Amino acid sequence: MDPFALAGFEGHPLVLALQDDGARDPTVLPALTGEEHARLTRLRSTTHRTEMETSFHLRRVLLSALTGFSATDIQISHLADGAPQLNRPEGWAMSLSHKGPWTVVALSRLPAEIGVDVELVRDIDWRPMLNMICSEEERAAFETSGFEDRAALTCFFRMWTIKEAVLKSTAQGFRAGPKGVATPFEILTNPGAGELVAFGAAYEFWSADFGEAIFSLARKRP
Repeated sequence: MDPFALAGFEGHPLVLALQDDGARDPTVLPALTGEEHARLTRLRSTTHRTEMETSFHLRRVLLSALTGFSATDIQISHLADGAPQLNRPEGWAMSLSHKGPWTVVALSRLPAEIGVDVELVRDIDWRPMLNMICSEEERAAFETSGFEDRAALTCFFRMWTIKEAVLKSTAQGFRAGPKGVATPFEILTNPGAGELVAFGAAYEFWSADFGEAIFSLARKRP
């Protein structure tokens, strides 16, 4: 499914998301690469390792559906800083994300700069995290908003996914600095689309909900 198309958006990069239902036959899924196996062995949590292994398979299935290439012919590598890139087929900017059972991929023709992120709304103490990811203005607006309980969690994760999508588009990820992404406060309470400024550049963004999952997508304006 395309969560952004389901939300009524148009004109966004190609996106497909898939939720693992535990019913897929592992013998017919694309084989993992040596690099992927190595990454799995570094994960200590059995749950995280299983989720990551499934995501490695599903992302090729999704990329095959978007590009028309066989899933076994899809080739993905990672830059020195860890950012993924699509080597085969050529000519695409790619972004990947997974959380729990969800895997999502986004594609746009090069030289586009795009990022996609998915999070599950869950109970966390978001207050101390505001200092880590928000500018002073963002933090003050959030803390005085009156958001409470589940609404606060949803708003926090929407902000997080929008920031993360922009950060991924830079190919630097979190190292680029989440405080440099000026998330529009009015978008936090409801899914939607718009523009924001980050690192001196303009970005388009889209944010959509599907059950407990929040998906956000960003593309740098040329």
